[in-house]
Amino acid sequence: MLYPILFSQIPEVVEECVSPFFDKNDFALNCGTALSQQMANAWDESWTLFIGEPSQIYIALVNIGRLFALLSLGFFMYKFLRAALADESYDAMSQLVWPLVVVILLSNDASLLRQTSTTMRALINQTNAQVLEIANASLVYETHLNEVLDYGNAEKAIRDVRAQCNGMTNNEQLVACLEQGHQQATAIVDGFNARYGTTAWGNRLTNLVKTAISDLRDNPLLAVNLKGAVVNPLISLAIEAFLAALQNAFHYLVELSFILTAMLGPIALGLTLSPLGGIALYAWIISFLSVGLAKLCFNVVTAMLVTMIYQAGPLDPMVNMILLGLLAPVLSFAMAAGGGMAVFNGMLATVQQLTFGIASFGISSYIYPGGKS
Repeated sequence: MLYPILFSQIPEVVEECVSPFFDKNDFALNCGTALSQQMANAWDESWTLFIGEPSQIYIALVNIGRLFALLSLGFFMYKFLRAALADESYDAMSQLVWPLVVVILLSNDASLLRQTSTTMRALINQTNAQVLEIANASLVYETHLNEVLDYGNAEKAIRDVRAQCNGMTNNEQLVACLEQGHQQATAIVDGFNARYGTTAWGNRLTNLVKTAISDLRDNPLLAVNLKGAVVNPLISLAIEAFLAALQNAFHYLVELSFILTAMLGPIALGLTLSPLGGIALYAWIISFLSVGLAKLCFNVVTAMLVTMIYQAGPLDPMVNMILLGLLAPVLSFAMAAGGGMAVFNGMLATVQQLTFGIASFGISSYIYPGGKS
């Protein structure tokens, strides 16, 4: 069964997510949280392997960052000496903090920088989990999410039961098959209603059993007319699988972006001594926050879409997968990119204003050392 992967960090047991009236190979939507936790644990191991130990790749990037820092040190010393000769030694001395920060963060295979990156990721994941808990408390998000995909599982199981009777030309065999299918389908609906009560989704399953199995059992001639209505086309299943794969790819892409951004930290740090100044470091921090913002936006968008889908009632599974598997990731990336650039531009403008203010104060102090009379 197709399921959306959530970015929750709440541990659960995967087996508990599998509905008892489904085959063990069919995972319900409420397994998204547990499967996401398993995936997060796998990525934690990747973080330990690539950054925590650290890996040879990360050490190579640290060496590149040190090389950039060494090359940039020439530009820094030129600016420092120029400022000192211009009798701006006080301001120039204050800039010596940058080389000190670079040396500390890049020393010991960038141990402190690696710890900082890991801590930033942990804080982002913790914030994301808290947002999910709040959304679930206010919108009963996980309950609705579970019901939506359990409905999809139940619908698929009922259609599979009905499909077993396709191709039978003998009325007695067809009726016997439909009778057995009716018992199996009724058990599926009863299990669904026992878990979620009487809802529009359960009523839709009851109507499906009636039109797809019960009515045909009472009048086998209707099977010819309804055969195409109860069997999903293979092309629809293929498209749904593709959309589900897109959502899984989005999850992997976000986690991979975290690791890549963390591994590029030494290079960004080494460029802080270049004429770019702290812009490279600010851009690295904003990139990290933008990835976290993408996770947060995805969860918020998914919660809103699930609430809308639940309130609207059962729709075509294809529509649900387009919303959850395609539009939600695209919208999340768009919002994260816009938010990240807005924060970066705001920080850059703040730095420029502070620099201009300090320069203006220094010039006014030089021209009017005793103040204006």
